[in-house]
Amino acid sequence: MAVDIRHATAVDREALAELFHDMDRHYWKDEAPTLDEWLRFLDSVVLPASKSCEIVIAEEDSRPLGIATFAIVFPSHQLTGQIYLKELYIRAEARSRGLGRRIMAYVADQALRRGCPRVDWVAEDARAMAFYDGLGARTLDKRVYYRLDGDALSALAGESHGQ
Repeated sequence: MAVDIRHATAVDREALAELFHDMDRHYWKDEAPTLDEWLRFLDSVVLPASKSCEIVIAEEDSRPLGIATFAIVFPSHQLTGQIYLKELYIRAEARSRGLGRRIMAYVADQALRRGCPRVDWVAEDARAMAFYDGLGARTLDKRVYYRLDGDALSALAGESHGQ
């Protein structure tokens, strides 16, 4: 069957919740939010903020198989924006069928249509890295991915109150 890859809308909320829930169970196992929690989160946070975060959905016969989320961030080189890809997730039963590549091609097309000269993201494991290498992506030796969370996040935020 043909796979449809497109921007998701509020009409897709149940399919999106199902995919995000499946993704969280893949990464976080028992710590994953429930499907109902995902539906509430989509309704209260994600879908109302959809202008700042775009969601791509891939479906086959109306069955959701994969998603990607991205945002255009500014500034970038030569007075342009760039796309930052936050997630790419393909359900286990749909992997190794070229779906990830097709979603990435869709995102790449969106970047070029919007005048964004690049797409950036991070990868956490060798399988994902091999997939991205196969797309022709390159790693950046001079970049380090940082994260501020937990006590360090709270401590730094607390400094803003003393100004």
